[in-house]
Amino acid sequence: MSQTVDRIISIFKAMSRVEKIELVTAIATDPDVKAEVEALSPKAAAAPSSGGKRRFKTKAKSSWWIKSFTGVSNEDASGKKLKGTFRADGVFIKNYAEKLGVGDYCIVHSKVNSEYTVCEYTAGSSDKVSVPNEDGTEVVFAGLLAHNSYDNANALCDEWASKL
Repeated sequence: MSQTVDRIISIFKAMSRVEKIELVTAIATDPDVKAEVEALSPKAAAAPSSGGKRRFKTKAKSSWWIKSFTGVSNEDASGKKLKGTFRADGVFIKNYAEKLGVGDYCIVHSKVNSEYTVCEYTAGSSDKVSVPNEDGTEVVFAGLLAHNSYDNANALCDEWASKL
């Protein structure tokens, strides 16, 4: 940096907060400074006329989840003690009909009533598990046969550790 810029920066650092705001406001509203900034800044590419800004859209959070259930582990690979659903071996899935084979187990958790249900995938149309939604409706999972329901994941893992 030049000596002039160094002096201005040292003076700026010595100013009070109110003086800094006044100075920056005065510089930002100066027509000569605006013209220089516009000349130096790259021109924005023509944006498609979508009627507004594009924003990142997030999916609404579901009131339930399903995790495949192949076993129970009490520790991870580094020896750290696991708790809750982290003890259940498996992966989180949405499309259980594609990801599970007939006879495979899964855990269906309802966030509304905090209930964990161990289910077996049967692919049968008469086997169904219902989970309440936040809006009062129910989500029905066809092809899942409910075995047991639990209030917490640790109780589920404790009981099923010897069954799988």
